[in-house]
Amino acid sequence: MVICSLALGGCAGEAGESTSAEETTTDDGQAAAELEDALSQLREQVEQAEAGDTVVVAIPALPKTLDPFKSLEPWAQRIVDDVVFEGLMARSETGAPWATPALADLCVRKQVGKGEHIYCHLRIDATFHDGSSVGIDDVLFSYGRFLGPRRVAEREREGLAGLRKAEASSAPGGEEVTAAGLDGTDNWVRIEFDRANPLVLERLSAVKVVPRKVYLDRATDFDTAPVGTGLMRVATVTEDRIVLERVEAAGRPGGPPPKLVIRAIADGARALTLLRRGEIHVLAQMSPAHIPDELGRPGMAARFRAYLVSPPEYDLVLYNLREGAQSRQPIRNALDAVLPRGKLTEVYGGQGMALAAPVDRHPPTELDLEVLAGDSEAAGALDLWRQAKRLDADLEQRQQQAGATLDAQGWKLERGVRRKPGGSLRLGLMWETSTGLASTTAKTVRAAWSDLGVQVPNVTAGWAYLMLLMRQGKFDLALARYSGNEDLWPFFHSDGRLNLAGVRDPQLDVALDQYRVATTPKARSAALDAVAQRLAELKPVSVLRAPLAITVVSRQIRGLSFRADRPRLDRLWLARNPKL
Repeated sequence: MVICSLALGGCAGEAGESTSAEETTTDDGQAAAELEDALSQLREQVEQAEAGDTVVVAIPALPKTLDPFKSLEPWAQRIVDDVVFEGLMARSETGAPWATPALADLCVRKQVGKGEHIYCHLRIDATFHDGSSVGIDDVLFSYGRFLGPRRVAEREREGLAGLRKAEASSAPGGEEVTAAGLDGTDNWVRIEFDRANPLVLERLSAVKVVPRKVYLDRATDFDTAPVGTGLMRVATVTEDRIVLERVEAAGRPGGPPPKLVIRAIADGARALTLLRRGEIHVLAQMSPAHIPDELGRPGMAARFRAYLVSPPEYDLVLYNLREGAQSRQPIRNALDAVLPRGKLTEVYGGQGMALAAPVDRHPPTELDLEVLAGDSEAAGALDLWRQAKRLDADLEQRQQQAGATLDAQGWKLERGVRRKPGGSLRLGLMWETSTGLASTTAKTVRAAWSDLGVQVPNVTAGWAYLMLLMRQGKFDLALARYSGNEDLWPFFHSDGRLNLAGVRDPQLDVALDQYRVATTPKARSAALDAVAQRLAELKPVSVLRAPLAITVVSRQIRGLSFRADRPRLDRLWLARNPKL
């Protein structure tokens, strides 16, 4: 159609054919409309053709490993999930069952007593980045790695605590299998769980499949040269960048680009310079020193979009609700009230906000750069950013209220220490033995509580030992970090295996259960609202740090979407002429 449309000027009529003036006017109007339609399609074709350029994403620092069976930093998790590795299933955000087939072309659930078996048929055309075929042995090896004794916490965090084993199997039978024409075929794996989980298919996406021989080859550094089955392969890893290249595969519309580069740029000014030069296209975290002035510079709105994001990565104080003074709600309220979150934000660097619960209820918000260019103090989406500068503005008032609360509970202040008959208010703070950020955080928190009259001795040890004590409920307070998916069931449900605080609350259980059985995004969102509200009321944890950041994106970028407030890497592509 495009070729014919572009040739209209030469083939509007046969040679020697006469037309009237009225007919000419009509034909000219039709020709103009068709030409405009052709040009519109041509613009799209040009953009698609020019999407072959490299997309460059700048982050503050490169992750240390991309091995999916090691503890991953948030950006490593994003790279692993989005483009390098796949599981039998992949996450979907459109609605129940919240998962779509990936390496499996079909997965079916079979209830077995209180548990369930998941039967997955491995695609026969699945291949690794090195060209080798994905076999059942690779799947079983990967599940074996995930089932290792060092992965207990990871399984619990991913909602896979009930995972027991995976083994080769015959076809399970049933209508779904028959309809798919997979009766009597091999390439089946059976994954057994000791308890049913409505989100089990979504959770299977957490178990990435790796090539057994390559992973076990000591000559392979799987941290920096991983081999997966995802949309892109890791081409090179250097000191300051990870280069990913798209693998040829049919049926993968919408991205990613042929090449994706993740660059580490810690210098905020340099990152901005490279962004303006067009050498990077996504600046994941703009330096706070340049906000809002740089966002409001002339020409920014024409070339870039900016988003206020709040990645769900939380540093917490975890309270033991089973026994001790902190198990009582008023004491927890007083301890929470005096936390100097503004000072803690300075400790961590960047920007933060005060959250009453570790639940992300702030979706990425696009900033109006044209308004900021006219008035850098204009009201709008940056209000939340500005509030972060005033986190401790009412700290003195909160300290007075907290003191009054402790007085009412019988803990009187005597010579700088809270006492009542029988002893002083003494709460041990557990944290992993380390220096730097953890040490500074613990010192800041302890100082705030000491000013309130609470004695807070340090209890430091290795994380494995601390986890053992917390599982047994033998602690008062603990520093912890949480980052991950929205399903908080394992952490705060009465039956959750990572419910270290010992929360037992029917109302919270209902909200957590509602999240797991939700069938639509709207229902999930409502459940999260209820979870956040109830956690704020019960306060089993205090959020010390909830980060805020500004992500700046070139207008040449297409396919932008966010997951956990970070740009998805599997949908980005680049159009060199966004205004063509």
